[in-house]
Amino acid sequence: MNFRPNFLLALSVQLLCFVSVLEAYSNGSLTDACYTMAPVHGDAQPNTGPCSYETALSETTIIQGESLTITLRNITNNSFRGYMTMAFDASKPDDAGPVGTFGMPTDGQILSCPDGANNTISHKDNNSLKRNVQANWTAPVDFVGTVVFKTTFVKGESTFWVKEPSAESVTILTSTPSTETQPSTPSPTTVPPSGAPSLSYSWITGFILLMLAFSH
Repeated sequence: MNFRPNFLLALSVQLLCFVSVLEAYSNGSLTDACYTMAPVHGDAQPNTGPCSYETALSETTIIQGESLTITLRNITNNSFRGYMTMAFDASKPDDAGPVGTFGMPTDGQILSCPDGANNTISHKDNNSLKRNVQANWTAPVDFVGTVVFKTTFVKGESTFWVKEPSAESVTILTSTPSTETQPSTPSPTTVPPSGAPSLSYSWITGFILLMLAFSH
């Protein structure tokens, strides 16, 4: 019995599935990964060692509705092929969802993960080597608190780091900071020397003496 046709058919199906997975994720369309931020690379597991890349922030304190620049960059001599970045409220679990909105990155695209719009950036393709990617992030106008950025960096199919936190966090302050009213300081009052008549008392005394003189 010839099993060659069946073998070729099975091999073709496996290759088709493999190509489908690559096509689904190589272009950065990672909407399915919004909750885990993990790429689908077969049986490969995230790297647990020190990450070769970092997420740097241009500011660590901004006001509601203001923007800052994030930079995804290598801290070694290794470039990366893929990435996915979100900003999270540091006081809540990540499954509460990302906060804020991103502008278009210098190398990549903007995604809208559930319960938000333009709240994620990702690579557009994994063919180009990336050493430095920048994007603007804008804080919500109704948010006050601390935000941490988390990025999944993909060096290769079997080498990637998931949800690496930024080295620094950013504090979002209210746009109308309250100011305490300072008590007014009274103007100093000039007190005449002890025993010296005041100006008004001297004037009255002189006037009375003058009237008495004319009455005689």
